[in-house]
Order: sequence, then C-alpha cells, then structure tokens
Amino acid sequence: MKTVHILGNGKAEIIEVPEPEPVDNRVVVKIESSLICGTEKGHYLGPNAMPDNGGHEAAGVVYATDRSDKVKEGDHVTVFLSFTHCHRCPACLSGEWLHCWYPPPKVEGRRGTHSQYILVPDYLCLPVPDDMPFDHAALVGDCFGTPFRAMK
Repeated sequence: MKTVHILGNGKAEIIEVPEPEPVDNRVVVKIESSLICGTEKGHYLGPNAMPDNGGHEAAGVVYATDRSDKVKEGDHVTVFLSFTHCHRCPACLSGEWLHCWYPPPKVEGRRGTHSQYILVPDYLCLPVPDDMPFDHAALVGDCFGTPFRAMK
C-alpha cells in the first residue's frame, strides 16, 4: 500500500507500507478523497518534515471490518481523525470524548488519511449518502464541524 510522507521544503514522497488489517472495532477505510489542512501545508512548504503522513480530513469506503457494530463493508463514510482521545478521563468515560482532558495514547500502525487505506475506530466513521461526492464528504468533519462548533 502507498502512503505520502511530507518532507518539507516543497517536497513529498510516496512510500510503501504494510496494508492495515481490521481488528475488533477498528475498520479499514479505502480513502477516496483526502484534503490538505493548513498543518500539512505548513510542513510541506516549511523546513520541517511531518512526523507522520498527516491527513485528517477525508472520506472513503469501509473496505474491511472485524467486529464493528457501527459500519459495514461498502459504507461510504467521512473519517473524523481531527481528534483522538485517551479513553480514561471523565469526559471520555462519559462519552464526551471531544472534550478529552489528556493527550491520546499512541496507536500502533495508525496513519493519517494521505494513504490508500487507513485503520480507524468505527465510531470515527460518519456515514454519508452514497450519492455524496467524496470531495464534499471529506469537508464534513474538520472543515465544517470545527467552525460550526466554534460559532455555536
């Protein structure tokens, strides 16, 4: 599988990495559209490489599942990767993980959405209509959701 590594100074490279496998509630999503955020643009144009491949505004198709009860293979989804959480603070334990108090744990094998396939918890996959263009669906989470919440 191919993924992008942003090197800085206006350079990026495509590298081969192992294809992810679904496990428990983590599903594999085939990315159809991945947008460039200001975070990635700053690293791409600036002098410093990104520590991972970036990407957190994307949409695609659920490609493989293990024990998901929220999505199934073939579902069209937007992937909400802008925020990960610790699973242990009072906010997370009450289901309000958007208000997480702590840095998230490192997730082995996690990649940003500038990849052909990503492994993501099923609850971060938001279903979208099959007839919605993937470029439009990729805007739903971070590009529209974050400003909407701030305005509210």
